[in-house]
Amino acid sequence: MGNPTNPLKDIRHIADHRHYGQALRYCSEFLAGSPNNLEALWQRAYLWAQIRSPELAMADLSRVIDLKALRGQRDSNDYFIRGWWRASQGQYRETAEDSATAIEIESHLPVRPYTEWARFNRAYALIRLDKPNEALEDLMAVRDNFSVRLDGALRSKRQLLREIAAARKSPPAPRRRRRKRSDHG
Repeated sequence: MGNPTNPLKDIRHIADHRHYGQALRYCSEFLAGSPNNLEALWQRAYLWAQIRSPELAMADLSRVIDLKALRGQRDSNDYFIRGWWRASQGQYRETAEDSATAIEIESHLPVRPYTEWARFNRAYALIRLDKPNEALEDLMAVRDNFSVRLDGALRSKRQLLREIAAARKSPPAPRRRRRKRSDHG
């Protein structure tokens, strides 16, 4: 790497040119010597996401969250992004939890850059968790023309409202009955 005083700047430059594999290699080398560097962990999480390794991206971002917690810090962006990545993995309960945390953190801030996205993410997850009423509550706080790429496709508020309407019209899924164990077994 060319910048001995700021190797992370070099890594970002390489990533900006979409050489993700090379940037990932350098970032991992950097982290070998500085395993608790938050900026490097975040950068590597981003790089993992770019090469379609969301599990590894979430692991690095979870480490960022854990390290910040040890320092008494919380950042809504960390939770928002992890929830967004979790949605792509079908981890809807965790998506809803991370989105709720991002919303809660921002509720104490004068500027709330991720609240609308986090509400949208949580609504998307809640629909998939069969909680359409809670999802509708979140969507009412989202602009009508809002759309975002989520879970591999462009999603809009209008689309989620249609999903909620369909969920409310359909009967609840039948519960499976447990077989009673007989003593004759």
